[in-house]
Amino acid sequence: MWSLFSSVAKKPWTHFVSTDMHAHFLPGIDDGAPDLATSLDLIRGLQQLGYQRLIATPHIMPGFYPNTPQTIQAALHETQQAAAEQGIHIPLEAAAEYFMDESMEELIEQDSILSFGHPKCVLVEMSFVSKAPMWESIFFHLQTKGYQPVLAHPERYAYLHGNLRAYRMFLDRGGWMQVNLTSLAGHYGKSTQRVARELIKQRMVHLLGTDLHHQQHLQVLKTSLFDKEMHKALEGVDWKNSLL
Repeated sequence: MWSLFSSVAKKPWTHFVSTDMHAHFLPGIDDGAPDLATSLDLIRGLQQLGYQRLIATPHIMPGFYPNTPQTIQAALHETQQAAAEQGIHIPLEAAAEYFMDESMEELIEQDSILSFGHPKCVLVEMSFVSKAPMWESIFFHLQTKGYQPVLAHPERYAYLHGNLRAYRMFLDRGGWMQVNLTSLAGHYGKSTQRVARELIKQRMVHLLGTDLHHQQHLQVLKTSLFDKEMHKALEGVDWKNSLL
C-alpha cells in the first residue's frame, strides 16, 4: 500500500554535505542578501537544515558586482560579528564566484584570487547564454598558480544540455564541477533537474552547493530536505564538501 512516508528519506540530504561552499548571504554586495538582517535569517535557515559550516561566495563580475578581497572580507567580518552577537554559532568563511572573462585573467596574474578549502578551490561561472571563450586559459592559469578550478552549476547552462562530451571537457582539463541542490529539487525546471541528476549519476560532480540567494531558495531547500529522490541521487558519492 502506498504511503506518504514511502517518499520520505530517513535522513536529510545534509547528511551527505555538512559544508555549503556556494552561497550568497553576505549583506549588500551582490544579488544575494540585501542587508544584515536578511543575512542572519539565511544563515539561521542553513543551520537549521543541518549545515555545520558555511562558505559565502559573492559574485565578482565587472560592471555588475565589482567586489574585491577587501569588500568581501569586510562584509564577512560584519556578518561574523553580528552572528556572534545574536548567538548564531556556526563557522562562516568567504571566497568568491568569479565570472570568467579577461578581467579574471588579470586577477590571476595579480595573485588577487580568493579560494576556499584544500586544495585551494576557486569557484568560476560562465554566462547563461554561451560558453566562456577563455575558460580553458583560465583553468590553466589557475592551475599553474596552485588553484583547483570549480565550475559552478554546470547543469544550469542550457546550451550544454544533451552533450555529456562538452561537460567532460571541463574534467579533462582538470576542473571540478559543482551542482546546485536547488537544481536537484527542481527549482529551475525539469530539464535542469534531469541534467543535474545525470551528471551525478555519471560521477562527474565533485561538490554540492545551495547557491542560496534569498528566502525562496531556502524554502525550496527546506521542502526537499527529506525528499527520497534527492537522497537517492546523493547517496553513494564521495562528496568532497567534507574535505574542504
